[in-house]
Amino acid sequence: MLQGMYEDLERIVESRARSLDLLSSNYYNFLYSFHVKKGNLRKAASVMYEQGMRLGQETTGGSDSLHRQAKCYLACLNALRLVDPKYAWIVKPVPHTEVSIKILWFCVTLSLECHHHNNVL
Repeated sequence: MLQGMYEDLERIVESRARSLDLLSSNYYNFLYSFHVKKGNLRKAASVMYEQGMRLGQETTGGSDSLHRQAKCYLACLNALRLVDPKYAWIVKPVPHTEVSIKILWFCVTLSLECHHHNNVL
């Protein structure tokens, strides 16, 4: 029961972190602390990497946002250094449109290959 409540809390806070202005909210920092406290350092690293990526994409690049971005990447690296080296990796977040393009490309390529093989047979 308690685990389900933690998962609900995590989903809600992730949603808020991704939907609110980065410079005026601390939801990513809360998530990082939450995952560190639970001992999930890879997830903590992933949260900080995502925040760093968003800061690079969504801010003007002023010294404050660059400093904050650097701190995010350092927190990510520090968390990963505490993980067993064979598990010290994270999945890079990909924007939804880029995923759709890759899936579309794969489907088009697959259908062309299937069509080509059907003609040969």
